[in-house]
Amino acid sequence: MQNRNGNTPESYNQYAIIKKAIDNCNDNDITVTSFRADACCYQKDTIEYLESQNVTYYIRAENWLRLMDALADEPEWQQVILNNKKVEVCSIEEKILGSKDKYRRIVAYRYKQAGQLSIDNINGYRYYAIVTSDKEKTALQCIETYNQRGCGGEHHFKELDYDFNRTKLPFDNMEINTIYMYAMLVGYLLFNAVKQTYAAKLSFVNTTMRIKNFILHFVTLPAKWIRTGRQWILKIFTTKEYGLLCT
Repeated sequence: MQNRNGNTPESYNQYAIIKKAIDNCNDNDITVTSFRADACCYQKDTIEYLESQNVTYYIRAENWLRLMDALADEPEWQQVILNNKKVEVCSIEEKILGSKDKYRRIVAYRYKQAGQLSIDNINGYRYYAIVTSDKEKTALQCIETYNQRGCGGEHHFKELDYDFNRTKLPFDNMEINTIYMYAMLVGYLLFNAVKQTYAAKLSFVNTTMRIKNFILHFVTLPAKWIRTGRQWILKIFTTKEYGLLCT
């Protein structure tokens, strides 16, 4: 995680961040075998570093003029079903990011644009391209792999934004806000650890539980201390089996 000025482009310092993350994984005996990201990582330094680490990558390619011309001239488009929608896919080799001697694989898909066309439509088609080092998968499989980018990780950003207040930083100082963000991140990791523990014991707890639901079950739970048999007993007014947590 990092904090940066609001006017900073998304691509700023991406290579250093990715290198640090992979280096940290290597230091902890965690092998990174694949990487996928949107166009903010479409950078020469990033791609060359991933290749040097033998990491298979899937990165959204920017729709620059030469690439669009190559896709428009490509004759071998195959019609497939992607996300329940008919599209056409292809795979080509192109020199990208100023490379003069190395070709890299570009997989792309296109579909007919309905309604008003935009300036980047070519022959009525909307184009999307992905650069990848994967030589084994088909074009469709590469696209489907890239499209899973949001399935396994994007929800963490949503939970940090809305459950742990990352979208409303409380201070007007970036350094202090960075400390605040790290504190929220630690809280989020602890929250997920608690969910993992409770989910194994309580049927009404699962690993996808959001913070509001968690508060409903564990914080706003009505209870009362009752003295009986010369001892104090916590009486919880619920039918849920919280006693299982003590076993």
